[in-house]
Amino acid sequence: MNQTELERYERELGAILGVWAAGSIIKGAAIAGLNIAGSDTAGSGQYTGRREWMRFGRQTAVWGAINAIIAGAGAIGRSRRGELTDEEATAKARSLHRLLLINAAADVAYSGVGVYLAMSPRRSRGDGVAVIIQGGFLLVLDTVYARRLGAARRAATSDPVAPVQGQRTQGAGMARGKPKNSDSGTERSLESQL
Repeated sequence: MNQTELERYERELGAILGVWAAGSIIKGAAIAGLNIAGSDTAGSGQYTGRREWMRFGRQTAVWGAINAIIAGAGAIGRSRRGELTDEEATAKARSLHRLLLINAAADVAYSGVGVYLAMSPRRSRGDGVAVIIQGGFLLVLDTVYARRLGAARRAATSDPVAPVQGQRTQGAGMARGKPKNSDSGTERSLESQL
């Protein structure tokens, strides 16, 4: 993998995370702000859920801020990085791939905590739902980019001419590295030109 390919993946990942972060901050702050004032019970004493909406908004905004810091740190790191050889770019891609897989496992844990909070008898449903949504989004993002980056790394490091380990070069449609059904006249004319 070369530096251009690596940075394309890093930029895409950072841009998506940055947009999600900005949306989470704006949406979360608006929801929390609209529900901070006022009572959690209507005049009849009936539960309205304002506090849960406030918690949902607050939790969403906090996750957005953390995601913005992560996206910003990635952009700063890329801007300060010098030229990379293909080997260095491949090593960085491997590290990013590993980080995305670790993050995906953490995202599952976050979502589990969110489910626990949402199901908790003490009223923290708003926090729980926000954590489930954030963890779910991050799980999809991290998993998709881990798969894409892994496939790109494998494609960049594989030699299409070399046989796959355990694969025979004879058979399976190949004879002496040439397709079995190739035209022998064409082969002879090409060989005579060499």
